[in-house]
Amino acid sequence: MMPIVDMLVQHAKKEKISMHMPGHKAGMLFSYSHPFLTEEYSSFLRNLAEVAKHDVTETLGVDSLHDPKGAILKAMELTASTYGAASSFFLVNGSTCGVHAMIYSSFRRGDTVFVSSDCHMSVFNALMVTGCNVVVVPVKVDEDTLIPLAITPEDVRKAYEMFPDSKGIVMTRPNYYGVCADLAAISEIIHENKGVVLVDEAHGGHFGFNKKIPESALSQGCDMCVQSAHKTLQSLNQGAFLHIADNKYKDKVFRALKVIETTSPSFLILATLDFTREYMKNMGRERLDELADSLNDFVSRLEKYEDYIIFDGCGFEKDITRLVVCVKGKGVHFARMLADRGVYCEMYNDNCVVFILTCADDKDVIERLFDTLVSVYDELSKVEVEEKSIRVYKGEIREINLPNFETYMNLEYETVDVKEAVGRISSQFVIPYPPGIPVIFPYDRINDAHADICRSYCIERINVIK
Repeated sequence: MMPIVDMLVQHAKKEKISMHMPGHKAGMLFSYSHPFLTEEYSSFLRNLAEVAKHDVTETLGVDSLHDPKGAILKAMELTASTYGAASSFFLVNGSTCGVHAMIYSSFRRGDTVFVSSDCHMSVFNALMVTGCNVVVVPVKVDEDTLIPLAITPEDVRKAYEMFPDSKGIVMTRPNYYGVCADLAAISEIIHENKGVVLVDEAHGGHFGFNKKIPESALSQGCDMCVQSAHKTLQSLNQGAFLHIADNKYKDKVFRALKVIETTSPSFLILATLDFTREYMKNMGRERLDELADSLNDFVSRLEKYEDYIIFDGCGFEKDITRLVVCVKGKGVHFARMLADRGVYCEMYNDNCVVFILTCADDKDVIERLFDTLVSVYDELSKVEVEEKSIRVYKGEIREINLPNFETYMNLEYETVDVKEAVGRISSQFVIPYPPGIPVIFPYDRINDAHADICRSYCIERINVIK
């Protein structure tokens, strides 16, 4: 059952004159031949016209995302049932708007909130708007690969000893490399202290559908989580889910979404969210089983190529569908070689290349990926790289001086050399990759250690407050 898809199919069958948005009027002009277009462009637009027939707005016979009573409401109820949530919300502005909604509905100005140091910028932005006091809990970092790992329950307990009034935590699980914190243990600690657990599960929308994949955040005790259905599932870009474990949060979350989410939602995105839920309910377990088995075989066969090191999570639980191949110092060369052969990775840095595998990737695709990695191996092995001395920033549990939103928007800053920035106040986040963890926050006073780390990452200039 796909209520939104069915609604759009039935609406498209009607003979009608559309005197409403969107202005392309069911893709009418896309389907015509225009003298200013090449045949290649015209062909593209004719294909787009077929999809545009279903790009509608909230009119009679079509449900409303901000006041759902029909197909959208039913689809969200089915999604909650599939994911084991009390309620689920469809998002068309990506996980970012879900992160903001979770934070706005959970915390108030002046609240102290724990944040894992690998959180997405949207978390810090939302907390800045809310006016919370932010305490950063650092993630562990693998010193060989510089890959960020996860926060630990021990550090969360230590954070409570230092900041006993914390109202909860916002954390990432899994991270960009597929690493998962011990969320069950962390949730228990937070709830013991009457706090709320908010999880950015953007990269874990497929979790919980197969035992070979990590369990979902909801099953591990979180109060709310957001998932980017477009990252590892089947939605169009910007499609996401927000799940809540208890309906006591429902009204505030819904009110927050009305404030921050577009009033012109894409029904094409909503339709793919509807399909995503139906697909995972019916096929998720089977396809993830096949995918996990194929990847285990892939990793086993790749072991004979010694210069390829498959990142395994360094003792933390890791999602097998997030394939991370480490090639110390050669990551940029590796990614370019692959792109030249038609393989485009999700992300790369000096030390590794990250590939996202999903239910859409069958055995043939995985075999082609394997063959391509093998085909560039000899060439990559001959690449000589300069040894870099990178200082690993381990971080510490600390409260950061995050400015309020009005102050942040009106900061006057100048850009100076790092060596001249020592003793000055930063006006920006400094987030070197790898490992993608902030080493400097806005309003931090820059010290010699900060400057050393920046230079080790070839960061030569930084913005400071005038």
